[in-house]
This record gives sequence, structure tokens and C-alpha cells, in this order.
Amino acid sequence: MQLPPRSGRCNHLIALAAPKPDPLHTAFLAKLVNEDSLVRAMLPIPKTGTGGFHVVDPEDRLRLHLVLLSKLSSPILSVVRSFASMSEEKIIGELQMTNVQPLVLTGAAAGHAPVLARIGERLGKLPRSLVLAGDDGMPLPPAIQKIDTRIDLYDLADLAGLPWETLGAVVVRRYMRREALV
Repeated sequence: MQLPPRSGRCNHLIALAAPKPDPLHTAFLAKLVNEDSLVRAMLPIPKTGTGGFHVVDPEDRLRLHLVLLSKLSSPILSVVRSFASMSEEKIIGELQMTNVQPLVLTGAAAGHAPVLARIGERLGKLPRSLVLAGDDGMPLPPAIQKIDTRIDLYDLADLAGLPWETLGAVVVRRYMRREALV
């Protein structure tokens, strides 16, 4: 069974009055943010720069990690989708929905280069950031930078046990107050 499609409103429900997380969790998030580009790309803060990131993941091993990291922005519906399952128009529409929640497309391959080039031309003007996961040799438009991650070195069970939504709310509150994010 699937959730019904959304009706054109933002896909997040960040509870800014969320309880304060345990300092152990906050310290762990700080470590992840300082060490990992993918974690930084997934933070629920307004997009800066061109807003496109590509992480090498040809075998789709990071899918669960990406889903967990997407919980930082408290998604109502999953923001992690297969590139092949979305049309160019749908991707552009999704990139206009919000400025604090990245759209994550997995399975990006060389065959997607023409669509990526057209999206890359518009990405700087769209409010939402884009995170791609896929092949290493794929030609990327200038608006999409390649980043590295080591998130897969952490135990998935440990990551799944973190209160991601609460941590994301803390990041948003700190961003709005112009404090250090973590």
C-alpha cells in the first residue's frame, strides 16, 4: 500500500518545538556533519550555491542511509526516489516545492546525462537542492558537484536508532537563530 500523492504543498513537517535531543546524539550529528559531505548536503537548511550534489553509488548501497538522512527534514512522503521513475517535468516540479529539503534521486546513470544537463541549467534558480546517487563515470553539469561520503562505514542499526527528525529540528532552529548548526 502506498501513501496518496501530495497536493502541491511542501513535503516536510519540521516540528520546531521538538524536544531537545540527548547531547550524545547532538555530538554524533556534529561529528557526521564535520566529516561527511553527504550529511552536510542533506541538512534541512536553505540551499546555498548551485545546490546539486552527486555521490558515487552505482550499486544502490546508500539507499537506506539516504532515507535515514532524509528524516532530518521530516518528510511526509519519501524524498528518495529512483531517477528512472521520474520525468524531467516531475523533477523540476519537485525542485520548486521547498528550500529546506533536498530531493534525492538514486540510480543516476550515463543515460540520464541529457536530462541532467537540462535540469542543471535551471538548478541554480530553483529553491530545492538535488542529491544524486549513481554511476561514477556519469557526465555531470557544472551545477552538480561530486561529493564523497563515508556514511556507509557507520553501523546502519546505530544510524537507524538516532532521532533524525528531532536533530533536524535542532539544525533548523539553530540556522534561524544564526547559531552554529551543530
